[in-house]
Amino acid sequence: MCLNFQTNEEFNKLMNGLLRIEAVNMTEIETDERDESSESEESHIELRTATVDWRREGLVTPVKNQGQCHSDWAFSATGAIEGQWAKRHGKLVSLSEQNLIDCRTGPIICSGSNALTAFHQVIQLQGINSAETYPYIGKHGRYCKFQPDKIAAKITNHKWVSGGEAALEQAVREIGPMSVVINASLKSFQHYKGGKSQSTGRCL
Repeated sequence: MCLNFQTNEEFNKLMNGLLRIEAVNMTEIETDERDESSESEESHIELRTATVDWRREGLVTPVKNQGQCHSDWAFSATGAIEGQWAKRHGKLVSLSEQNLIDCRTGPIICSGSNALTAFHQVIQLQGINSAETYPYIGKHGRYCKFQPDKIAAKITNHKWVSGGEAALEQAVREIGPMSVVINASLKSFQHYKGGKSQSTGRCL
C-alpha cells in the first residue's frame, strides 16, 4: 500500500536542502553550457567509450542515507573528500556528515549550505572527523563536537571543473569521485527508481 501522498512542493521541502551557489560560480556554469557545442565529437566518443568504476578501486564508501535531514550537500562533500583521500593515502574512511552539519555557521537547521561551503569548512577546521568518531544523527546537533585530535582526513584546496560535460567526464575518469549538483526538484525525479525517470504517482 502506498502511504506517500506528498506533493512535489512537499517533497522538495523535505528532501532537497542545497543552497544554490550564486554570482560568479553560476556564471561559470552558464558559460560551460555554451562552450559544450564547441567541443569535438571525437573527444566525446573517446570519453564515453572509456569506463572507470571507482568503487572497484576502493575510492567509494557504501551508499549512505540522509534520512529527513536536508543534508545532501554534506554527503556530496564527504563523498568527494573520501575518494580523493583514499586515492592519495590508500585508505578509504567514511567521513562525518554530522561534523559538517553541526559545525557550520548559520541557522540551526540541516539545510541551507552546499559542498563548496563544506570544503571551506574542512579547510578552516584543518580536517574532518570520521563517521565513527562523529556519528550521523539525521538532524542538527545544536553544538559542534569536532575533535581536532581525531582528524580522519583533511584538504587544503578545491577546484571547479569548467568546460562542460566532456570536461566533467574527463575529470571523473582521471581525478576520481567528485561533488556535483543536479536539479532534483522536478516531479519526475521525485518518483525516480532507475534508468528512465518515472513520472507517475505509483509507489516505488
